[in-house]
Amino acid sequence: IVLADIGKLVGGIRVFVSSGLVPPGWARSLALWWVPGVPGLVASLVVGLDPATVVKQVVAAAALIAWLMIYGSIVTDPDRRGLHDRIVGTLVVRPTAAAVTSREA
Repeated sequence: IVLADIGKLVGGIRVFVSSGLVPPGWARSLALWWVPGVPGLVASLVVGLDPATVVKQVVAAAALIAWLMIYGSIVTDPDRRGLHDRIVGTLVVRPTAAAVTSREA
């Protein structure tokens, strides 16, 4: 079973466990989704409880900072791995020009 979002399917991008080139499996795949999703989930739950405005702003700011740390690391990492990839232990593999050419032939 190959699980991927539309962008990965179109780009031919695959995700593997960093310790070996095997697919991540269900647990790691769910963790890849949960790590960046938790800050937004927590923020929406806290804001939904209707606490004081200051608390809402602090929680929203903390969620934004967490999200930027998770995805911002993709820009600075030489392997273009996000913090969520490092936490879960996955590696994003992009097709090389040779692989794309051989696939088209």
